[in-house]
Amino acid sequence: MSADPAKRFVSLLKRLKSEFGELVLPAPGASGVPIAADAEPLVEELVFSFLLWESTTPLARAAHQRLRTELVDFNELRVCLASELAELVGPRDPRGDERAQRMRATLSDLYRREHSITLAPLATAGKREAKLYLESLEGIPPFVVARTLLIALGGHAVPADERMRDLLAGEEIVEPGATVDAVTSWLERQVRSADAGPTAMLLQAWSDSQPVKRSPRAALRAEGNSGSAGDERSDERGDGRGDDRGHARGDVRGRNQDDDSSELKPAGDDGGLAQGKSDTNPSPKNLNRSTESKKTDSRKPKVKKNGAKSAN
Repeated sequence: MSADPAKRFVSLLKRLKSEFGELVLPAPGASGVPIAADAEPLVEELVFSFLLWESTTPLARAAHQRLRTELVDFNELRVCLASELAELVGPRDPRGDERAQRMRATLSDLYRREHSITLAPLATAGKREAKLYLESLEGIPPFVVARTLLIALGGHAVPADERMRDLLAGEEIVEPGATVDAVTSWLERQVRSADAGPTAMLLQAWSDSQPVKRSPRAALRAEGNSGSAGDERSDERGDGRGDDRGHARGDVRGRNQDDDSSELKPAGDDGGLAQGKSDTNPSPKNLNRSTESKKTDSRKPKVKKNGAKSAN
């Protein structure tokens, strides 16, 4: 096999297409059953993307169903305590605490800017302006930005998280130490805009077929909320079958409107939690087209050899 990472990537896509078939993007807001009857499709995809980040589609759908069962709307999700939200997301989720803090921080920042949980202004904004706006939201990971832009707004993006980085590193397409931002940028250079959707779905199906690693803390939480051995195995496979029984425990109706402790900056290259507020809060209504976009890592994602040719 060629040492060119771009050629390796083309070969990988052919193999995945043979294994998973033709896949198409879901319609905006159709990734899961809407949390509320009048739910905004753009916000639905934002929330579902948070649940899918560093997870699998079956587990994300199970978590989404729990949110739909326990919460009234996105505003209740916004004011839900981070600890309660982490429990709803799932006690076996290795990223449960971080996921809850990030999601709450992003929705709170969105509410401060728009006085409502809405992304409707982005529907009429340019793709570049929409991306800048999403990237500026507190706590939002690059994966959530890319997936929301791709599915809800039709932008050119290929979502990647650490799970995807590690899978690609296993195929010797990128280096294990590559940043998520660098991998995302590299993938987008390999894929034409028209092929971004099918490519993203193939990569997600590949990720879904891999087990979810649990952190020691998640394992301890799981012991405290033990289910059957079959449930445990289901979660390890990532099929979500053990998640729909008994994990949405406790009364999540008690809210602390003044608790704003999880205000986070947008995730950096390492996806880490950076404490503090963003310095700027751009609005999609006044984003200047001359605004310089974020500086991206111009280095390739430490690929084996320099090969940025299109995969198509």
